[in-house]
Amino acid sequence: IIGILDVENNKSYHGSKIREVVVLGFYREIIDKFEPKDYDVVLCHSDNKIKERIYYELKEMGYRFSKIIHPEAYISDNAIIGEGCIINSYVSVMPFAQIGKCVVIHSNCVIEHDCLIGDFVNIGPSVTLTGYVKVGSRSYIYTNATVTPNIRIGEDVVVGAGSVVINDIENGKVVKGVPAR
Repeated sequence: IIGILDVENNKSYHGSKIREVVVLGFYREIIDKFEPKDYDVVLCHSDNKIKERIYYELKEMGYRFSKIIHPEAYISDNAIIGEGCIINSYVSVMPFAQIGKCVVIHSNCVIEHDCLIGDFVNIGPSVTLTGYVKVGSRSYIYTNATVTPNIRIGEDVVVGAGSVVINDIENGKVVKGVPAR
């Protein structure tokens, strides 16, 4: 790891360290110092639309995106994990699940068989997606939510913490509760 690039241009962090890794500065001001063929990028941001924009900006420049998978995560040999994903500890990704690019799956999640997760999605800690769940791009499913089998969650959806999703959710909706509405 050579450093952290700030994507929000918060100058108060520049030069500081996070776990001994230096925040080098605003990515647009210093990215030309790094030859794309020599470096891989890991992109993490809580705003999925910003994450998507920066991904395509850096991809066009020629950067590659690494996957980070915690050694204590279980990933089925039959699962597909897209580039740039971050999968934290105690996550289970079961057979035939497909995870898009630049997806963050936080600790203790279960992604059951045959789930399809779109690009730039954020799955909060302890979320359970049961079998055949489809999650659209840029959606955010917050902590401890449960999605029952065969549910379709659209693009740009927010599912509140602790929610139980028992019905499909249209694009752009914000839902919460038990059942989620």
